Amino acid sequence: MTAAPCRHIAVVSLDLVGVDERLRRSIERIAVDKQRGAAALVREAAVAVAEWLQRLPPGYSALKEAICDVSRQLVAAQPTMAPFVQLANQLLWAAELAPPGNELHAIREALEAFSRRMESQLDRIFEAIADRLSGCHRVFTYSYSSVVLAVMARLAHRTAVEVLCTEGRPVREGVLLASELARLGIPVRLGVDAAAWQLVAESDVVLIGADAVTPTHLYNKQGTTLLVLAARHLNRPAYCLCGTEKLVPKGYSLPPEASKDPREVLEHSIPGVQVVNFYFEATPLELVSGLATDQGFFRPEEVSRLAAFSELHPALAQSGLVSLDDASV
Repeated sequence: MTAAPCRHIAVVSLDLVGVDERLRRSIERIAVDKQRGAAALVREAAVAVAEWLQRLPPGYSALKEAICDVSRQLVAAQPTMAPFVQLANQLLWAAELAPPGNELHAIREALEAFSRRMESQLDRIFEAIADRLSGCHRVFTYSYSSVVLAVMARLAHRTAVEVLCTEGRPVREGVLLASELARLGIPVRLGVDAAAWQLVAESDVVLIGADAVTPTHLYNKQGTTLLVLAARHLNRPAYCLCGTEKLVPKGYSLPPEASKDPREVLEHSIPGVQVVNFYFEATPLELVSGLATDQGFFRPEEVSRLAAFSELHPALAQSGLVSLDDASV
């Protein structure tokens, strides 16, 4: 397959072909969101792109170039979150393979199909993990995952369940998850991150989300590896819950993460002290008990067989992509 040319862009400027201010603001808002997980953010991105497509004038002549720019901006907004790569990739291939004159229709169809899969996957993920949660009444989770939240809501309809979690420093997205679980009527015990060992020991099972999955690793909140190691030592199963939009397309390398704002860790700088503030880490799949996905349940050694490891569109080649978080104005 031959890719359409895609010009290099100054990512931080958001000076994009055919992109109006509303879409610019949506991408910028997604880029600075530090609390919500990948699934929630990419749903917002899909809605923003769909609304932008509706606003395009009839017969818009620069559609392919605009989709190229928008797709690369979506990836740059959250470059370590695989759903943004998957969404961008599918939009690019739809434009590339459409018959001449049918590009807009093909892009809309691809976007609608992506959104439908995102909305329908939660029931299938729950079905994939439900049997393994039988008899589990205390569930430990970490950070914020909309998939874990949805699975807990479904589990609570079947049995009495309590969630144990930690605050999720530095931005405390675990507190956000705790508050949303409580609003659903699910009892929660919230501890500091340093209490994770004790809370895992008191739980029946560990459930985590993921921002990206490769054939060998899952990428999630810093501290995930220590948690699954604790679960293994304590003989607690640890499962990753994620849709297949979290699978990284073949050919895409997750970029190295830049250390985030040191003030999130240390409000006032101390001479001679360097703050290290990374949000994500790579956890070997072999450390988890399995992945529950919308395609079923997979043990770590089976993940490479998942069909969603799609081919990367050449326009998303790593060269030229700059994270909005890492770029300097």
